Amino acid sequence: MTNQIPAENTLSIEEVQAAFAKSYGGLVGQLTLQNLSLEKQVQSLQSRLSDVEEIAFGLKRDNANLIKSQVTLEAEIAALIKAGPTADQIAAQGKAVIDYEDTETIASFAAANYGKEKAASTEAA
Repeated sequence: MTNQIPAENTLSIEEVQAAFAKSYGGLVGQLTLQNLSLEKQVQSLQSRLSDVEEIAFGLKRDNANLIKSQVTLEAEIAALIKAGPTADQIAAQGKAVIDYEDTETIASFAAANYGKEKAASTEAA
C-alpha cells in the first residue's frame, strides 16, 4: 500500500480556493466591513477632535481678553479708590455752597470757578 491519494480524492487549486472562499470568505468580508466602519469612526473622531481644539483655542483667547479686561478694571478701581477722598471733599464743598453754611467756602469756590471779580461780588452779597 502506498501513501498516494487516490485520484478521486484530489482537488484542483481552483477547488481549494473556492472551498477556502466559501469557508472564510464571509469572515473576511465581515472583517473588511468592520475595518471600513472603524476607519469612518476614526475620521469622525479626528474631525470632532479638530473642532474641540478650535473651541479650546477660542476659549483660551477669550480668557486672555477677560484677564486683560480684569487688569484694566482693577486699575480703574484703584484710581477711583485713590480719587475717593478728593471726590468726597468736592462733594462736601459743593454741599457747603448749596447750603450757604460756609461763606469762606463760597468765596473760594467762586474765586476758583468765576474769577476774583465774581468772588468779591459774592462775598459782598
